[in-house]
Amino acid sequence: MKFLQVALLASISICIVACGGKTAPADSNPTPVGMKDGPGLLSGDSGNILDAFRGKGGDFSWGKNGSANTALGVNGYMWRAALETMSFLPLSSADSNGGVIITDWAVRPDDSSERVKATVYLFGKTLSSTAVQVKLFKQRHQNDMWIDVQTKDATSRQLEDAILTRARQLKIQSVQTR
Repeated sequence: MKFLQVALLASISICIVACGGKTAPADSNPTPVGMKDGPGLLSGDSGNILDAFRGKGGDFSWGKNGSANTALGVNGYMWRAALETMSFLPLSSADSNGGVIITDWAVRPDDSSERVKATVYLFGKTLSSTAVQVKLFKQRHQNDMWIDVQTKDATSRQLEDAILTRARQLKIQSVQTR
């Protein structure tokens, strides 16, 4: 009987340790927002993400029909606007062909017990509200663990609107400079 209890306790311990990947220990916090350590959009060094799509003039090279002369799988204005809008979070990865931008966790400057990250999805080559979706993730630090917290849909919509507004501004600027 004692052997079964020890075996059961060991099995439960293994399961708990295996499931532990969903939360990070307290000491694994990323660099807080506002600090300029390392590469990424937060530090001002985009890791050549934007540079890869810039023309000789240091900006996007625009074609005759208003589309960016790049190999982007999504609308060039939307891509640039999304990178600029989300630059307040450190960049984790960006796929211009798939239209996905993933940020890393960033601790809020006004509340060090809370951190956020985002994923931006861009769809197709159109410049429209249906071509962008932002998913926000938030965690709160409690008992030396990061716990997932519900985010407000309105915040995601505000970021989507900001991306779309900036994309429209970029398009207008490119038409005016022709």
